[in-house]
Amino acid sequence: MEHVPAPLTDGEDGDDRLSGHSGDDTLSGSAGNDWLNGSGGHDRLNGDAGRDTLLGGGGNDTLDGSTDDDFLVGNAGNDVILAGHGNDRASGGSGDDSILGDDGLDTLDGGSGDDLLAGGDGSDRLNSRTGDDTLLGGDGEDSLFGGGGSDLLLGGDNNDFLTGQGGADTLAGGLGNDNFGSGSGSDVINEAFSDDAFESLLEDLDALL
Repeated sequence: MEHVPAPLTDGEDGDDRLSGHSGDDTLSGSAGNDWLNGSGGHDRLNGDAGRDTLLGGGGNDTLDGSTDDDFLVGNAGNDVILAGHGNDRASGGSGDDSILGDDGLDTLDGGSGDDLLAGGDGSDRLNSRTGDDTLLGGDGEDSLFGGGGSDLLLGGDNNDFLTGQGGADTLAGGLGNDNFGSGSGSDVINEAFSDDAFESLLEDLDALL
């Protein structure tokens, strides 16, 4: 196992532990099951192959899990988290985060800010937590849970489950035969909203990549 603290670091083929500093670091895990910690600064963490753990730290970070089943946490700051391929678990932490799944069975947690969560191609679970969040299910059979804020939940192209939980939420199932749960807030189910909302969100997601 290799443990390297450095502002610009590439791992080896083994299981690496790479740590950043207080500045803006770029850490790349390469092959192996790696552990990457950006620490302070605005960091970019690339997991690459293997089952990786990526921890963002205090800045506005970009985390890219790439292949395999990864665990990603943005922590503080306004982070962009790209789960990548595999069955991933990603959490934004505090801050206004953008969390994107891919083709696996992903679990995405927004955290405490006003977050954007997009599931991708697999059958995903999206959890808003607190904040006024936007949840987009995607192509699979997704489960969307609103949380404590006033959230927008858009199911996607398949048979989805959506529930607002607390807050004044807007729920739109999209295509497919969708089920809606009853939350404790004042929720609105608006199927006519879906097409325009999906198109606008896809444009926002393209700008992130």
